[in-house]
Amino acid sequence: MADLGFARVDIGREARQGLPEVIYGTGKTAAEIASIARTLLHHNDGPVLATRVDAGTAA
Repeated sequence: MADLGFARVDIGREARQGLPEVIYGTGKTAAEIASIARTLLHHNDGPVLATRVDAGTAA
């Protein structure tokens, strides 16, 4: 588990389940989503999926 302060990221899920953790984007900033994605990619092979991201944050 990686604690980023604003999110606890399960960096071991890909090894256990075959797929990395999905980023739940509601209420997160673009910078927070990017930080979570970087953390997941640093510890896993990917891909990384973010859900519930509003259009403004996605842009």
